[in-house]
Amino acid sequence: MSDRHRLSWTAVRREAPLPAQIKRTYVRTPNGPLELLIAQPPESFASQPRKKALLFQHGGFGSAPVWIPFMIYFSQAHGHPCYAVSLRGHGASWYPGYLTMVFATGRASMAQDLEHALSWVQGFEAGKRGGDLDLEEIVLI
Repeated sequence: MSDRHRLSWTAVRREAPLPAQIKRTYVRTPNGPLELLIAQPPESFASQPRKKALLFQHGGFGSAPVWIPFMIYFSQAHGHPCYAVSLRGHGASWYPGYLTMVFATGRASMAQDLEHALSWVQGFEAGKRGGDLDLEEIVLI
C-alpha cells in the first residue's frame, strides 16, 4: 500500500518544490522556524529605484506556496521584492501539535509569527537598501 493511504498522528513537514525564481529560507522564532519564500526582481530592475517589498500571508488552510504565482508576477514583471510566510502549523513551518494548534493557538500567536516575519523582511530589505527601512516601505498582503 502506498504512503498516501497511511494514517499519521504527527505532522509531516513537507517542503514543496519551488520554481527557479523562488528561494526558501526560515525565520527563527522562540518557538520554532517559520517558512519564508523569497522572490527578488531580476537584474534588469537593478538600475531603477528599489520598489516597495510585498509580504504575503496565507489564510486559514493555506501556506506560503499558494502565493508563488503572485510573487513571480510582481517580482519578475514589476520589480517588487516579494516574500510569503507560512505561519506556525502551516506549510514547512514548525508545528505545535494538533491539540495546541486547535485549542491554544489564537490570533495573538499568529500575529506574533507575522511580526517575526515582518522584522526579518524589514532587516533584509534595509540591508539591500543600505540603511534603515520604514514599515511603510513594506506592503502587507
